[in-house]
Amino acid sequence: MLFDDEHGKLQGYIQYRLEAEGDTVFIESAILSPAYRSGMQFYKGFAKWTNHVMEEYAEIQWVKFHVRADHAYLINLYSKFAREIGETESRGRAELVFETAFDELRSYLRSDDTK
Repeated sequence: MLFDDEHGKLQGYIQYRLEAEGDTVFIESAILSPAYRSGMQFYKGFAKWTNHVMEEYAEIQWVKFHVRADHAYLINLYSKFAREIGETESRGRAELVFETAFDELRSYLRSDDTK
């Protein structure tokens, strides 16, 4: 999913996949341009993504994602709305895996306010 600004310029993307069970979406990667990394922009974009996922996949119950184990800022941010459920390794570096209930994430992000 791509995110453009008001001028049509690409400012971010989120890549995700459905896990085999069909009730979990796993966020593989997400990138935002520096100008859109403020707290409010992060939450608005994340909320829009949850609205999109809800429309496309009504059966989603869980959201999982990973973060580099040495990225303290993102670990702190993600800990506000998800819980750490494990650790994995990717490209030779440790990553923490987080999980949250889809409905709880939408509530936290106030996704209904972004339609």
